[in-house]
Amino acid sequence: MGKFSRDIFEIRRLDWSFIAWIICFLVASWSVLAKKTDDNSITNAINSDGIGYYSYLPALFIYNDMSYSFMGQKDSPYPGLNSGREIFANKKGDRVVNKYFAGEAVCILPFFWIADLVVRNFEYPRDGFSFWYSFSVVPAGWFSLLLGLYFLRKLLLKLGNSEVATAFTILAAFLCTGLYHYGLEEYYMSHVYSFAFAAIFLERLKTYIDKPGPLQLILVVFLFGMIVLIRPVNALYVFSFGIFLNRPSDVSIFLKNVLSSRSALFAAFVIIMLLAGIQSVMYYLQTGDLWVYSYGNEHLNFLKPEFINVLFSWRKGLFIYTPLLLLSIPGIYLFGKEKGWFSAMWLGVLIFLFTWMISSWWIWSYGGGLGMRPFVEVYPLFFIPFASFAAFMFSQKWTAVLLISLTGFLAFLNLFQEYQYNTGIIPYDNMTESRYKRIFLQSGKQFALMFSPWGEPGDPIEDFGGRKVNSTFFDFEKIDPTKPSKAYSNEAFGGTKGISLNNSTSKYIHLFEKNFDQLAGDSLCGTYGLRVSGMMKLEDATGTATLVVSACKDNKCCLYSPLYLIHRIHESDKWVKFDSFFLFPPDVSPDQFLMVSFFNDNEAAVLMDNMTIDLYQKD
Repeated sequence: MGKFSRDIFEIRRLDWSFIAWIICFLVASWSVLAKKTDDNSITNAINSDGIGYYSYLPALFIYNDMSYSFMGQKDSPYPGLNSGREIFANKKGDRVVNKYFAGEAVCILPFFWIADLVVRNFEYPRDGFSFWYSFSVVPAGWFSLLLGLYFLRKLLLKLGNSEVATAFTILAAFLCTGLYHYGLEEYYMSHVYSFAFAAIFLERLKTYIDKPGPLQLILVVFLFGMIVLIRPVNALYVFSFGIFLNRPSDVSIFLKNVLSSRSALFAAFVIIMLLAGIQSVMYYLQTGDLWVYSYGNEHLNFLKPEFINVLFSWRKGLFIYTPLLLLSIPGIYLFGKEKGWFSAMWLGVLIFLFTWMISSWWIWSYGGGLGMRPFVEVYPLFFIPFASFAAFMFSQKWTAVLLISLTGFLAFLNLFQEYQYNTGIIPYDNMTESRYKRIFLQSGKQFALMFSPWGEPGDPIEDFGGRKVNSTFFDFEKIDPTKPSKAYSNEAFGGTKGISLNNSTSKYIHLFEKNFDQLAGDSLCGTYGLRVSGMMKLEDATGTATLVVSACKDNKCCLYSPLYLIHRIHESDKWVKFDSFFLFPPDVSPDQFLMVSFFNDNEAAVLMDNMTIDLYQKD
């Protein structure tokens, strides 16, 4: 061990790993406290799959309605009540069953009871989804995140890792992975709760193996039951005991210790049955059966695992969105050198089994989310070898600097992509390589909602299904006195003239201005849409140049729809076909003034030529 390593690892006066956890505590608390606490932001705290996980609580304790018929209140401002039960419940005969296990609801329950107490005493709406109920999920996620990190710290120290290596691993786990997002943003999902109980389970299992005892065994069994109750795929953690054994013969010793105390085994059996009973009772109250398969047609296909997509795809790949975990692979080898090859092989096989399980789900992308979210509960396994890798890198000054620099960049990238996801720059699904490269390290508002999470859009006219009722073409060969003369340019796609907009010539042009009745007649019927198309060139395809379509009368608009041009044009300095479609609301009237305008306040120019405005109508 070099001098640099000795200097670092011999600092014993400070508990570095605890200081690292305190830093995580402060950052996580700041993140929670910095959130907007208005009704709109907090009442969205229960959303997506989280509605299903959470809905057990209002169904049991407020509505006494396990058919969830209180859902689907279309006039409710709360996503939980507004959404129908169909998003999480499958039919079982003439009844419905929540497809999610009840473990997350058990984790949230103490916070839910506090919220319910506040609501009862201060006369807030007792509906299960209003402000205080929704807010209760926020500290639940925050608490689970920090609890999981605390026990991950304890586990790494019990494995013999130094304070510095453990501290570095804890900070990296918090800042460079999906833990930050699923603990502090999408806390309504089950992943952070699984992570917390998995970390506690592994730490207590290690304690039991080092010093067997009946109480420790009972606690380990309870923790295992909880992680399965949260997500059933976590049952694979039953095989994790081998990570803490040094040789094959230790397996028989471990099993002998487990089976030696009949009273502890009986108590453990009772606990497992009670935890399984929670889910069984939920099923019975919903369907009348003690056990059902609640996922309907959703299933695992072990013969067709999507390993490559799950690990490396641009859509959700684990190592694309959490590249830090790649360092755990050489870490398995280093862990084996330290703890023995039996332990390392067991750990590697267990991570592989989790990967196989996750890759075998019928929808390998797991719907909406940032990154490959089902791996969050597997993080404790990844960070066991990562700590060994960190210890190795800290043995020399230059490798320590390299690791700190790399991890610092990955922390920046992870938090930056967190920002991109929260502002709509990264869509919640259907990311591709070209999309990823297009928005890489981009933060401008013009990049928000650039890409649809539903994939590439189809032809707007085919989707609309209407007929063309009016068409206007602009070739710009003759100067229109109603348009800014400085907007005309000698650079054109076809012919000799086109339009050029920037902050030194003309910043805007109102390309099209007419009353609606001049286009569609006095009597409007059906639905109308406007197509704006033509040839365009952006000198800088990252700017804020905008197309605005509006329909107004007396400063009141039934339509005002801005579109950043870079949402349609992704290459700089190249003439490309521009095409966009705008749907008018039903209350558009003949006397409203329709305007199509382009604005560009950037130095880089926007050039256009051969523009066409088409009005479509559908009965």
